[in-house]
Amino acid sequence: MDSLETLNCFVSSVNLVRKPQFLTAVRTVAKDSTNEPKTKNQCELYHSGELSQDTRIKDFAYYVASTGWNILKEQGYNMEGKHVFFESMWCQEYTKHAYMPQHVHPNNGSQLVGFYFLDCPDDSPNIAIHDPRAGKVQISMDEANKADITNASNTIFFKPEEGMLLFTNSWLPHSFTQNFADKSFKFIHFNIGVMDAPTACNTPEVEVI
Repeated sequence: MDSLETLNCFVSSVNLVRKPQFLTAVRTVAKDSTNEPKTKNQCELYHSGELSQDTRIKDFAYYVASTGWNILKEQGYNMEGKHVFFESMWCQEYTKHAYMPQHVHPNNGSQLVGFYFLDCPDDSPNIAIHDPRAGKVQISMDEANKADITNASNTIFFKPEEGMLLFTNSWLPHSFTQNFADKSFKFIHFNIGVMDAPTACNTPEVEVI
């Protein structure tokens, strides 16, 4: 019998890690941000203002930024002489029936997007990651088991957990299902960009700016 060599080309990555040690500090900042004027969109979804400069979560911000740098390096990108930075970081609050349709984050050189889940009541939304290959989705056959993550998957759902961090590439479409919980579903959302490092000696590979 022939031995078939299989190469998984053009892979889309989702990176998960559980970091509950940041919950107390980040929840405090998120609570303060939701007490301030905030924006509500047509999906019944609230957005806070910019949070990346809040010194109360500097350890969280540094961990997220450095992890983002490592993810891009492991994906095969040339990160020599590069710094990462927060293009944006904000709190999202989903009240009952709020949702978010499928979208990507092409803004201002963003390379990674991520989420840090703060409050996840029962019946709160799932995050859906969608296959970015329109041609494949258009002619896709039925999946043998939609619960499995396979090359046939069109959409993969993740159940958020409090203290979970999720990273993925900015070009990978994502959405959130509707919130059926009576309580709000909250998380920190962030975009990570890449820039050339300063020419000065001994500069860190991660710069939270």
